[in-house]
Amino acid sequence: MTWMAALLALTTLASAEEDNPKWGGFGHATQGFMLGDVSGVGDELENIADGTAPGAALLLGGGGRMVLGGAVVLGGGGHGRFGIPTEGELASVASYGGGGQLDIGILLYNRQRSLLYPFAGVAMGGTDLVVANHADQIMAVGNQALQPGARTELSGGYMNVELGAGITRLFFGDDTQGGMILDLQMAVWIPASNMSLGAGLSGAPSGMLFRMNFGGGGFFY
Repeated sequence: MTWMAALLALTTLASAEEDNPKWGGFGHATQGFMLGDVSGVGDELENIADGTAPGAALLLGGGGRMVLGGAVVLGGGGHGRFGIPTEGELASVASYGGGGQLDIGILLYNRQRSLLYPFAGVAMGGTDLVVANHADQIMAVGNQALQPGARTELSGGYMNVELGAGITRLFFGDDTQGGMILDLQMAVWIPASNMSLGAGLSGAPSGMLFRMNFGGGGFFY
């Protein structure tokens, strides 16, 4: 009976391994948010007026991800970044922009239609910044003098290193190789270069990102 139990265990293990995604991929839509210096020049904005630097942004976009050999994960996507505007007594600030990222990850867990992978990549894009002066006196925005009631629009590009981890759940039936997926990611942006926004201001967006990717795809096991 012992050898039968061992054979059954080996058979079960082999079946489980066959069910692990080896090759394939999925496309997805993205919703998420970012916390941190979403404008890239938060320190300078804090010095302009009464703490009006945006600290959060919504992320909307899409992308895709591929699994290669059951070991490597390649991904990429694009997004729009919509900073939550801040309104102070002296000034208001709005920050928005967009870009994309490419990354590569390693599958640490690939069992029971669930994937866990850390990843590293590069994120590039642009940022637009709008500052409005609500005070009754001239306000300095970098090296630019902003008259009372006036506003200025600044823009620039950036490149960041992105480090994070993701977990994917495949909502496939036992006898299917394709269907719906849900992919959750948490990442951090580390500036790799400073963007010049004009008016003597420079920096790059940085902080924590949280993404919920939902879509569909298919795999070979």
